[in-house]
Amino acid sequence: MTAAPRWFEDGRLHFALGIEDTFVPQSRDGERAIDEYELTEHYEQYADDFALAAGSGAELLRWGVPWYRIAPERGRWDWSWTDRAVNALLDAGLTPIIDLLHYGTPLWLEGEFANRDYPHHAAEFAERFAARYGDRVTDYTPVNEPVIHALFSGEYGYWPPYLHGPAGFATIAANLARGFVRTQQAIAASIGARAAFVHVDAAMGFVGDETAPEHLEEASRLRHQVHLVEDLVTGRVDDRHPLRRHLTAAVDDDELSWFHENAVQPDVMGVNYYPRHSTELFEPGVRHAGGFTDPRPAVDRGTEGLRDAVDL
Repeated sequence: MTAAPRWFEDGRLHFALGIEDTFVPQSRDGERAIDEYELTEHYEQYADDFALAAGSGAELLRWGVPWYRIAPERGRWDWSWTDRAVNALLDAGLTPIIDLLHYGTPLWLEGEFANRDYPHHAAEFAERFAARYGDRVTDYTPVNEPVIHALFSGEYGYWPPYLHGPAGFATIAANLARGFVRTQQAIAASIGARAAFVHVDAAMGFVGDETAPEHLEEASRLRHQVHLVEDLVTGRVDDRHPLRRHLTAAVDDDELSWFHENAVQPDVMGVNYYPRHSTELFEPGVRHAGGFTDPRPAVDRGTEGLRDAVDL
């Protein structure tokens, strides 16, 4: 008997929702930790939230799991809340797309995304999740918006491990990509061909005077690094890649070969487009570092910006 086509293969338009789930459990002086499930009381109201999503007509739900709560200590796993929530989600008749990593690492992982063992820990988390729920849950996003991870944790220094500049971006992007590949491999090894992977990144575009000599190099780097993690995990970075020289310290030739040999592919590619924020403006004679502390002006380009964002 031929298997029925999956939701992304059946030619139908599907209605999906998501529950916002940023987790940044670490904090520093003057800041607070972020757990949006606490802020929205989702930990208590999860069943009602799923019922509301299903009642709206949604068929699918992108839904994150709090790694830092599931792994509160090295070597200890607590699935109690996740067990209840996954059961309630499925009982509501929704197909989950699991966000395995939505910005937060466990509190015990020193150096967070820059830790050399981060890829191993991320893959172990994915393997354990798939072993526990893979008989019922088959769709996964290994890393939500890796460009935002790399910018906020690596270039802007907003989130742990608070690195800065292009070198910081490259460091975080490379380690995220290592974990991304190992995560997808671990899930595929656990549940086989039933596994489906939804890669999701943020749209970022640049307009204005970006071709002027004063902005040309920076604008080119920013434009290409939007998809750098996706390029790495799908094996598309080679010596001709526009950012190869920026990656030299983070990814040597042997590891670049490893990415080629272990390339993973999405079944679905998702793009998060924010009309008021996704397009940044370069102005003549004006320089901004970007990010919250020194933002470039944003331009709302409406559907035109969305078309550009998905024209890969």
